[in-house]
Amino acid sequence: MDDLTQKREEQIKNLWQESKERMAEDIAEKHNLLYINLKKINIAPSALEVVPEEQAKQANLVVFEKIGNLIKVGVINPENKNSIRLIEQLKTQNFKVVVYVITEESLNWAWTFYRFIKPKLEKLTNFIDVSQTKLVEFSGLNQELLNYPTEEVTALVSLILKSAINIDASDIHIEPQEDTALIRFRVDGVLYEVAEIDKNKYHTILARLKLLSGLKLNITTSPQNGRFSIQDQNVIFDVRASSLPGPKGEFLVFRLLNPKRTAFGLKDLGLRDRDLKLLEGVLMSPNGMILITGPTGSGKTTTLYALVKSKISPGIKIITIEDPIEYRLLGINQTQVSKDYNFENGLKSILRQDPDVIMIGEMRDKDTVKTALQASLTGHLVFSTLHTNEASGTIARLVELGAERNIIPQSLKVIVAQRLVRRLCPYCKEEYEPTLEMKEKIIEAFSILSPKSGIKIPKTIERLYRARGCDKCHFLGYQSQIGIFETLPITPKITQEILRNHGEDDIRRTAIDEGMVPLFHDGLLKAIEGITSLEEVTRVAGDIDYISKNYRELFSQTLLRGVKITKEEEKSIISIIKEKKNWEEYLKDLSTDRQIAYLLAGAIKSRATDLHFEPEEKQFTIRIRIDGVLHEMTKFDFSEAPRIINSLKDISGLKTEETQKIQEGRFRVILPDKTYDIRLSILPSGYGESASLRILGSEIEILDLDKIGLLPTNKTIIKETLKDTVGLILASGPTSSGKTTTLFAMLKELNKPGVKIITVEDPIEYRLPGVNQTQINGEKGYTFANALRTLLRQNPNIFLIGEIRDKETAEMVWQASLTGHLVLSTIHANDSLEIIPRIKSLGISSADILKATRLIITQRLVRVLCTHCKQEMLAPPELNPYFEHALKMYPEYQKEFKKPYKIYTSQGCSHCNFTGYLGQIGIFELVPKEKLENLEKAQYPKLIDDAVIKVLLGITSWEEIKRVLGI
Repeated sequence: MDDLTQKREEQIKNLWQESKERMAEDIAEKHNLLYINLKKINIAPSALEVVPEEQAKQANLVVFEKIGNLIKVGVINPENKNSIRLIEQLKTQNFKVVVYVITEESLNWAWTFYRFIKPKLEKLTNFIDVSQTKLVEFSGLNQELLNYPTEEVTALVSLILKSAINIDASDIHIEPQEDTALIRFRVDGVLYEVAEIDKNKYHTILARLKLLSGLKLNITTSPQNGRFSIQDQNVIFDVRASSLPGPKGEFLVFRLLNPKRTAFGLKDLGLRDRDLKLLEGVLMSPNGMILITGPTGSGKTTTLYALVKSKISPGIKIITIEDPIEYRLLGINQTQVSKDYNFENGLKSILRQDPDVIMIGEMRDKDTVKTALQASLTGHLVFSTLHTNEASGTIARLVELGAERNIIPQSLKVIVAQRLVRRLCPYCKEEYEPTLEMKEKIIEAFSILSPKSGIKIPKTIERLYRARGCDKCHFLGYQSQIGIFETLPITPKITQEILRNHGEDDIRRTAIDEGMVPLFHDGLLKAIEGITSLEEVTRVAGDIDYISKNYRELFSQTLLRGVKITKEEEKSIISIIKEKKNWEEYLKDLSTDRQIAYLLAGAIKSRATDLHFEPEEKQFTIRIRIDGVLHEMTKFDFSEAPRIINSLKDISGLKTEETQKIQEGRFRVILPDKTYDIRLSILPSGYGESASLRILGSEIEILDLDKIGLLPTNKTIIKETLKDTVGLILASGPTSSGKTTTLFAMLKELNKPGVKIITVEDPIEYRLPGVNQTQINGEKGYTFANALRTLLRQNPNIFLIGEIRDKETAEMVWQASLTGHLVLSTIHANDSLEIIPRIKSLGISSADILKATRLIITQRLVRVLCTHCKQEMLAPPELNPYFEHALKMYPEYQKEFKKPYKIYTSQGCSHCNFTGYLGQIGIFELVPKEKLENLEKAQYPKLIDDAVIKVLLGITSWEEIKRVLGI
């Protein structure tokens, strides 16, 4: 090629490029954006670091300049969805973004500069060193995170990770809320809330952790999994990352894999000598299967690794298949499942590698079970896990997965069921003497053990131990975890039970006769030894089915989270009530457990709906609510309050050592003819802790249209609407907005003689006499739609349908409301304008909506200002438009409220636990039938108007309205 030709081609190429640049200018002008030619400027490496190369290429953009929080971004097509999505993501990270239009050549040119920063990016995406990070106790993490500016993202992330490592957390949870995000650590199996951060910091931390984990920043609507490593001094922690899309942002969970756990041997797990020797004997066999069972988080994987470690030897080939590999062990071959390598085909491939020992992370399907059992019969020692609650249920689960009964006892050597309990802190655990009744229960529990178990049944229980809390255990009362186990060897007698097709109850009884110590009893032994607390054992293992079935009388009170009343006790209690005797005289000689039992039974027999235990300055008062009015039942000396409150906590499985937080639990009261569910709330108060017990099995809850927060105008609208005998009334709002309470308040108004009412609920929350209440059961096919279809044949006057969830239910609701029935139901929507499109999406026509619907109620719950400490103030002038509009919508209040408007703010005092609020009340938006046809243009009071009137009335605060409505 001569020089002239080459020169012409160069000129044509330049002209073509110039035309492309002009096109880019035109696109920029069309979209009101800036244009730039990146070949004429310097590309800043610090700018490129904002977005990794892979993500920049996926989004077809580049960050070419960064000045503080200001970044300049070049895009080829401003309408590219990937580009738009990533730019929006950058904005949520507190960046101010300026967008430029560039040519493809400019973009490719800028991307070439990534080669100069690639090593640094690789480090950013899978490794972080926190060795030099300030050590902050997790109790002080919240304040420390508040002190750091949002821009110092690496410091924020390092602080969270360092704090989690320091307390030996197994998991970190980051959970976005409406305006904030919660950070929670799982320590020794229990989740603790450690910090609450604002949304700006959340988005910044989210982006940094996703980058660190190798997750794609621009993917926010699909789950992702990743990994990274943390170095703290000389220790490397592997971390498994998981992101999950949520309504307020992405949820992040990080599993911290502490390398010290790989040091665990069989002797470190908590196995009793008999069980340890049994396992060691089986491990000497050249073939057979050992199965570890339990729910997620019960320590199965740690036990598997301990089994594998015990077999590591130069002369033994060990291969694992895991999902995923949690810990790396030297001397074995570890493999991990992937898209094309699953447990089934992976196991078949492993068998061709001539292993001596095989570890299968989990047996999930029929083919894996059959192959594993066959491998254990053909010269291989196989370790694996299965999800069952206890050892005797494992046989049935294997059969469900396709195992042949005659093969199981030939291959299976031993089953180990387990849970993890927290160890009491050795520095602060507190010794106490259990009640006589508790001592008798524990001793009786051990009476079912066989002499073959080798357990010496104690003649008395002199002491137990409970958590207290100190600086050594971060004031949790516990340090680390230990296993509780039941080990079931496949003996000749167990083999006969399996071959005879006997159920798990028979297998369990035979195993106990053969010397098996049930899992719960292993926990009791560890509680007596002071390793853990009785509370911890019942938290982890107290609800297992066999305890209820085989030891119902034994654990009917504390250990099964309930109290039982005998026929004789019931007669005494009825006598006290009828003859108005003094409760103090009957209670003074009873144990604490029986005092509580008598008080609860007395409340039930008095038709009470609530029972309140209230510490005051000099006494501890017990009051009951009957027909909405509180009556004093009895009182104790103030010094008795901690004893009774702690006993209530024990019955409900709550933490006795926790005294500064609200706690909630449930238990049962078993009378001779009926069982009642009790919902317990423990609240810190000015004189200690108080307890409120709601009796859920009582005849009726206190439900009244006068008490749910309706303004007089709205109450009138509802009462007038309830005069209709046909049609549909819909309550809408998010979960926990009080919809069900409102419907039942209306139902109570409608519940009159001669009116037949049927409900379909999930679950039944309130009981109303004279109302036929049913509960759906998805497993049995009793859905809302099927229930309504069946119950229509009973021709009731009124239906209450718990929720319209699907097209089928919607069709049946409209059919009922258009054919002579009044129907009350709920639907999830944020405001009235969303409801009509939501209903249409379920296949209901506009004509049918208008024909059937009588009233739409949208609502929320707001906190009620504490009357003891609320403080009056002049409302800021910028709130005046809200007040004026609300008063226009509710003119009956115009004379009462005039400028300057006064409102109340929350202060906080001992009465409200320094929150400033006591209780909740509804705020409502009502749309009657006549407004529905032209809803978008209709004038009617909105949620905000109802809320503003309640602010003016001093019922709630403006801050609370902002929190609930997001204004």
